[in-house]
Parts: sequence; structure tokens; C-alpha cells
Amino acid sequence: MESWVLLLDIVQLLGLSLVFGAVCARFGQSSLVGCLLAGMILGPRGINVISSASSVEQISEIGIALLLFSLGLDFSLPRLIGLGIRSVLCGILQVVLTLAAAALVGWIAGLSRWEAITAGAMIALSSTAAVLQVLMDHGELDSPHGRVSLAVLLIQDLAVIPLALLLSFAAAHQNTEQLAASSLITAAAAAAFITLLYFVMNKGVKTALRGFARERNRDLSILLAFVAGLGAAWGAHRIGISPALGAFLAGMFLGGSPFAAQIRADLSSLRIVLMTLFFGSAGMIADPLWMIKNLPLVLLISSAIIAGKALIAAAIIISLRGLAGTAMATGLCLAQVGEFAFVLGSIGRTKGVLGDETYLPLVCSAIVTLFVTPYVVPLSASFGLAFSRIFGGKNSSPAVKNRGSLAAPEIVIVGFGPAGRSVGEALAKINRHVLVLDLNLEQLKEAEALGFSGAIADARNMDILESIPFQKTRLVVITIPSRAATMNVLNNFRQLASQAQIIIRARHEIHRVQFESAGACAVAGDETAVGEKLARLAVELLHETEVCAAS
Repeated sequence: MESWVLLLDIVQLLGLSLVFGAVCARFGQSSLVGCLLAGMILGPRGINVISSASSVEQISEIGIALLLFSLGLDFSLPRLIGLGIRSVLCGILQVVLTLAAAALVGWIAGLSRWEAITAGAMIALSSTAAVLQVLMDHGELDSPHGRVSLAVLLIQDLAVIPLALLLSFAAAHQNTEQLAASSLITAAAAAAFITLLYFVMNKGVKTALRGFARERNRDLSILLAFVAGLGAAWGAHRIGISPALGAFLAGMFLGGSPFAAQIRADLSSLRIVLMTLFFGSAGMIADPLWMIKNLPLVLLISSAIIAGKALIAAAIIISLRGLAGTAMATGLCLAQVGEFAFVLGSIGRTKGVLGDETYLPLVCSAIVTLFVTPYVVPLSASFGLAFSRIFGGKNSSPAVKNRGSLAAPEIVIVGFGPAGRSVGEALAKINRHVLVLDLNLEQLKEAEALGFSGAIADARNMDILESIPFQKTRLVVITIPSRAATMNVLNNFRQLASQAQIIIRARHEIHRVQFESAGACAVAGDETAVGEKLARLAVELLHETEVCAAS
């Protein structure tokens, strides 16, 4: 009978999460917010219709293991190296300094040492899912602040593992001397476990997956991946280290194999269901009546989190010689409390490190920060631009070469990535005075190799553009991918070079009319170009079918 009660509780939680998730998505919110709200309403501190909350929470913890297993499948050492040393350092400093600042505030407010550290670890992490979705929706994932945000978010996701391990150690040995004494034993056990797991995944699981692939037996591949991820989580728990670490390592060891993408896709449906249960169970800790009664306190904590995280991230990026505008825009993108914070909070509560009286306001504040994210992130670029005008003027200066030839350019190229480079190579043949504006010094060196002038400058900043005479400019080519940034640059050049013809790159065809209405003379759409290339290849391959089949 109890199993049927549990089933009803799960159905109710999933059902209301579905409804609230759909409503949140309709208003541009993350569906995770809907899951948290569903848990708040149905939980023991809400209308109390979930009578087996502890059982639901235990089942949902499987979702954590699958989430970390999927994260491991995405992670690879070449991918981390590809982020660049500066991006990796920025991500590490953001996690460490934010954790330290939040823990210090918590300790001053009266929390115990490890409770303050746990709260700091939760606050240090941002929402990869929410931020990337908003950036993609607004076409700003390839913008300077979008690229930096992505790099920091990846480092934050990776930081979940050592943070989870730290909290597990702290729970078992809250006395510093005990912690130090047991570290060697735990490290030895972890090393043995990791070595065994490596051989099991590479010699056993991968071999079996190859066999299933040859036999085209997808069902057994799914079962094997499920057993590998959860089995590794159980093994890690059995020797006293974080189950999340075991699941992550299993995913990472499989991540370099050709099966990673298929495994990730096969487990995604089940992972979504279990993660919905997890966030619903996390929301059950929150008390909606308490949140309403203490709304000023919740808003104060939320505001402090947003402001503190934004300023810390911005300060780190500026200290690493980043532009002030990009730094502040990135800080605002990272200012919320993310989904992995609930994973750490769950570990802290389960291990007895984090009390409900601390977890409750953190959950409520996290919900508020997630709720405002879809409204804050789209404004981050504009706010960063305003910030750079006030504090960052010195961060944008002409490049070293051709500094004296910046006067009166005939052609201006904004952005010298692959699209801008193609334009530049064509213009290099007609011997015109071309000025390239970009924030990437390496790309400017490529422009200068073609004989162009170059300036490290944010073309969204009118103050910077006003220092360059555009009276004789005949053509402006804007190749940056971000729609909002492109519109800003277009408006600036319409004021400073009204006589110039302006060509715009549009990533999505839906934005063509908007650019043309704002004064663009021509719009080159990425989607149109891709469609034309696909059509041309399709026609060519139809005439070469036999040759391709033979090769």
C-alpha cells in the first residue's frame, strides 16, 4: 500500500512540475523554477499533500548521480585546455573568491564554520542551464561576455566535484584534526577506486559497448550505461567518498569514447524525470508562507547575492586584463544561484553539515535569483557598455601597429572572426584603406598582416568611436554574431557615418527586417548562406552518388 502512496506522490509532483514548468517557460523562465515552486506548494510546508517526502527525496538523489554522469560525458581534458589558461584561471578564482566572501559573511552572521563554507559553496555556483538558454535565445552566446560566461560556467560545473568531496569530508570529520588524520586513508581509497574504475570503464564497459554496437543492440547499451553510472556512484559511496564523484568519473572515462553522445541521448529522458523529482524535493524544503512573511529578508539576501557575485566576477576579469564592459556584463550573467547549488545543499543536509534554518532562506533566495535571470542577462550587455563608458575608457586603445593610419578609413570591418576575415581577404585585393575594430588582439594581428589598420575597440561604445574620424567612410561591414550588439553598433555608425553603406551579418533570418528598418543597406543571413550551401551540395552529390558510395 505504501508503494502506491509513493507512486501517487511522484505523479502529483511531476504533474504540477509539468504545469508550472510550462507556465515558467511561457514567460521566459527556466523550467527548474517551476519544479522548485511545485515542491514548495505540495511539500509539508505548503499544502502538505506529499506524505512520503523523504522517499521521494531518496529516489531523486539518483537524478544527481545521472546528472553528474552526464556532466562527465561532456568533460574532456582537450575541452578544458581549449578554454585557455586565462578563462580557466578566471573560473577557478570566481569559485574560490565567491565561496570565501559568502562564507565569511555567513560566519560573521553566526553560522558555524562548515555551515558557512557549505552556504558559500552553494552561492558560488551559477546556473549553466538558465544562462546559456537566455544567451542563445538572444543570439549572444558568441559575444565577448557570452564566451567568457560559458568558460566560467564550465569551470563551475567541474568545481562541483571537489566541492562535493569537501563537504563529504567535512561531514565525516568536522574536527580539523580528525579531517587531517583521515585524509591520507581516504585519498588512498579514492586512488584505488579511481584506478579500478578506469580499468572497468575502459577495458570492460567500452568493450561491451563495441560489441552491442556491432550487434546494433541499443537496449543493452542503455542498460549498461545506466548500470555503469549508478554502479560507480554506489561504489564511491561504499568507500566513503562522494557518490557524485564516482558518477562523474565514470562519465568522464567514457566521455572520450565514440559512444558518449549516444549514451547522453539515451539517458536524457530518464535523467529529466529524476532531476524534476530532485528539484521538486529541493523545493519541498522551502516554506511559501515563511517566504511571504520574510520577503524583505529574502529580497535582501537575493540582492546581496546578485550584486556580490557580479562585482566579484567583474573584478576578477578586469584584474586579468579583461575589458570593463565585458567584465561587468559577464558578472551579471553569473549573478544567480544555479542548479548545482541544490546538489551541494542536498549533500550538506544529508550529511548534517547544513541545517534547515540556513538552507531555507538560501533556497528561497536562489529561487528569486533564478527568477530574475531571464530579465537580467539580456540587459547585461547594455549595462556593461554603460559601465565601460564610465570606468573602462582606458581599456580600449588602438593596436600597436598602424596606429598612425587610423585617420579617415574608407572601409570599416567590425569583428574579424571567420566572417570578417573572408571580407578582409576580398578587400585586400582592391587596395583600399580598411580599419578593423575587434576586441581580440590575435585577430587584429591577422588583419594587420593583410595590410589593414587595427584597433582594439568595443564598437558598441560611442565614446570610443568618436575618437576616430569616419567622414570619408564609404562602407561599414558588421560581422559580429550577437543581434543586440550588432544593433547597437549599427545605430552608432548611422550617427557617426551617415554617408556610409552598412552591411550586416544576421545569424537568424528573422532579424533581417529589424536590421533593414534600422538602416542596414544589405543583410547577409547565416541561415540563408547555409541553406544555399546545403542546396548546392545536395545537387552536386546527386550527380556524384556512385563516386561517393565507392569511396
